[in-house]
Amino acid sequence: MADFTSFLYVFVASIILNIAYIIVYVKFVDYKKIQFYQSRVRQWMAKRKKALMTGDPRLLRDVAKEAEIIKKMQAEVMTETMKPMFFTFFIFIVLSLVARNIFTASVISFPFPIWFGGETELNGFWTFVLMGFFLNAIIRPIMKYCNIMQ
Repeated sequence: MADFTSFLYVFVASIILNIAYIIVYVKFVDYKKIQFYQSRVRQWMAKRKKALMTGDPRLLRDVAKEAEIIKKMQAEVMTETMKPMFFTFFIFIVLSLVARNIFTASVISFPFPIWFGGETELNGFWTFVLMGFFLNAIIRPIMKYCNIMQ
């Protein structure tokens, strides 16, 4: 049977990790640059699609000429968005190891099978991962709405 204290620890640890990720994201990621680059990449992709559909040689040349710049923009976006994961990865490892080693028994019990093997319970690690996804889906929109994460 699941223990409420274990669940509470995993819940608080997930909140800490999500908030740490958002703080690092706000501090280290140039969001305006990411938005600009993503907008530029979308425009280029639309232009590329049009060039491929019409077969216009001039448009194809323009698209090919811009391809290298677009690749650099995409690499920069990937680098910027990976920064928070690099910093919070260590926090995730520590918290997940604690969750895995301390809470070896089930933390959450479901009334229905959740795995292919018919398991109805999650241990600390999988509860931590599942809770992280769930809380991320809740916390990020709230932070964006409050203009903390633009």
